[in-house]
Order: sequence, then C-alpha cells, then structure tokens
Amino acid sequence: MMTINKVFEWDNQVEAIVWAETENLSLAFFATDYYLNKEKYAIGATLNIELAASAYKIT
Repeated sequence: MMTINKVFEWDNQVEAIVWAETENLSLAFFATDYYLNKEKYAIGATLNIELAASAYKIT
C-alpha cells in the first residue's frame, strides 16, 4: 500500500503525475487511469499500486 503525497494534474485535467510513498520507498508515476479515478488519487489516500515498468537513475 502506498500513500499519495502529491498530484500534478495536467492542463487537460484527465492526466496526472502522482507521487506516492511507503515507509521504505518514494516514487512518481503516470496514472493511466486518472481520468476515470481522479477522486481516488486524493492527497493522503492509501492505494494498492501496481507498476508495469520502472526506471531509475543512479548518481
């Protein structure tokens, strides 16, 4: 389960980048279902999030 802590809604209001975290992990993702489930991505909401792909940068 992840807690939503930031949502950047695009100008078209049907797409968004969502930031979420657990105790050990923080990530941002493109919410492909945002246009259908906008209300589920409220700040502080806890969701079960499944990712199909991931990328990271080591600096």
